[in-house]
Amino acid sequence: MALHALLCLELSGEAAGLLELLEEVNAKLLSLLHVKLERGRSLAICDLLLPEELDVEELGEKLRSIEGVRGICALRVERGSQAPLLACELYFLGSKALVVPFSLMREALKSFYSELGTAGRALVFGIGRRMGEAFQRITGSGKLREDLERLLEGLRALGLCERYEISRNGHKVRIWGLLECVNATEPGRANSELFRGLISGVACSILNRDMVYIEERCIAEGNEYCEFKLKEVRGSG
Repeated sequence: MALHALLCLELSGEAAGLLELLEEVNAKLLSLLHVKLERGRSLAICDLLLPEELDVEELGEKLRSIEGVRGICALRVERGSQAPLLACELYFLGSKALVVPFSLMREALKSFYSELGTAGRALVFGIGRRMGEAFQRITGSGKLREDLERLLEGLRALGLCERYEISRNGHKVRIWGLLECVNATEPGRANSELFRGLISGVACSILNRDMVYIEERCIAEGNEYCEFKLKEVRGSG
């Protein structure tokens, strides 16, 4: 029976060490997606056909020992799969993803905001927060700045923002070209709820307190970038 594996690695630099190891363990590379991020980092996402006798835990240890490997985001193995896993599934940072055209998402947000007003915005923020909590639980390191950077590098690689800056303690985030606020559903006011909820959820999960990022600048208001500052929800301590 065939042993298929889906592997996602975070790297510093190129994937040469990964390719050498795969050849060493007689793994057949079916496909490779190498996404270059900022500061010399990259993601290597590949489909593999593994020898049946290969110990998966041992493979994981060998992968972690490769120079330049920052971590394993995902290593999923299936026996007897009819097709390479990447051929039928999309993964984002180790989690199964659903692809939705952003134009449809913008129309959905516009409907929420116009029909439900403040309640609609609160609902979208809540959805984003739950997503952020799940992201941190599944792939997080427990360090706020590091986890925010990993999240934002992934969003940038997907074209959902242009660039970003994170303060040393992670309490302030600046982001250029945030797609949620480009051609905003409500121009002239701070527009981010989904992204704001997403990073708030990461912070709540790590700090174990009720925290929220406030959008103090927004490109929808004519600013150069969106800026978010972390604050503790009053009365939650």
